[in-house]
This record gives sequence, structure tokens and C-alpha cells, in this order.
Amino acid sequence: MTARTTPIALRVHVESQIEKELARCERGMTPEQWCEHRDWVRDYVVTGAREWLRNKAREGQL
Repeated sequence: MTARTTPIALRVHVESQIEKELARCERGMTPEQWCEHRDWVRDYVVTGAREWLRNKAREGQL
């Protein structure tokens, strides 16, 4: 297991990517739009991260 794929490092990496994507989405909306849509956007981003992790694991890259 490499330093990047230790459980803690992997979690930190994925959480960082989620936060970056949420910030990018928020910048593209007005505050009112973000307030209205942030819950489903967060669900969508987290689901995408889980799929990415499953795919990487299936490919033997984790």
C-alpha cells in the first residue's frame, strides 16, 4: 500500500476532492440557488466519489 492509498490518506484525498467540487458548484450559482440546490448537489457529488472509489478498487488501484 502506498502512502496515498492508506485509508487515512485516501479519505483525506476524497474529502478534499468533494469539497473542491462543492465549492466549484457553489461559485456557479447565486446564494439563493445554492441554498435551494445544495443538498441534492452534495448527494450527487458524494455518490460520484463513491463510484470512483468502487471503480478504482475494482481495477486493483487501491
